[in-house]
Amino acid sequence: MLGRKIVVLLVVGVVTIAVAAILIGLAVQPPSFHAGPVVRTRTLSDAEAADLLKQNFKIVQKVRRLPAAVKQSIAVAWGLPFEIVDPDEPADPDRPTPVPDPNEPQRKMIFAGVADPDAAFMVYEVGGFVDSNEVVVIRFGNDAALWCASFADFPPHDLGELRDALAKRRFSPISCRRPGNEMPKPRGRGR
Repeated sequence: MLGRKIVVLLVVGVVTIAVAAILIGLAVQPPSFHAGPVVRTRTLSDAEAADLLKQNFKIVQKVRRLPAAVKQSIAVAWGLPFEIVDPDEPADPDRPTPVPDPNEPQRKMIFAGVADPDAAFMVYEVGGFVDSNEVVVIRFGNDAALWCASFADFPPHDLGELRDALAKRRFSPISCRRPGNEMPKPRGRGR
């Protein structure tokens, strides 16, 4: 009888561990997203961006949970490699704080959203000589398009605040790609 209880407890324990592992695995997986990265595109109008943000988005709080196509599209929009940190990532105490270089802004994600397969957005903070809060909105598909804006008074911290900022025009449209932001060109063999 004691042997049977031990076997039952072991089975329950193994099942519990398996379920926990599956749930943890699901928590770190990026949301389902089936679009390819945006490579060439046009700029969305303010109204198109606001309309696109009316979709049902899955909110993303960690950079590692952003689908690869979203990261690649943002890199194309910026004209820079996708280098951004999570909202709660602490500063490295062993790394000296460099003087900010205006050509290499530090970006920290505030939050992002993904609507498979149509759209994505990311609200982020840009550090440098002057901190700013910006958003990039991406429409995927045959009519791929981007829209970038800066927020004058505050960064939206959730989708409702983002939609409200657009509705009340508390933003300034900006170029996604700033002068001097160029993707590194692959090195090929010279002639």
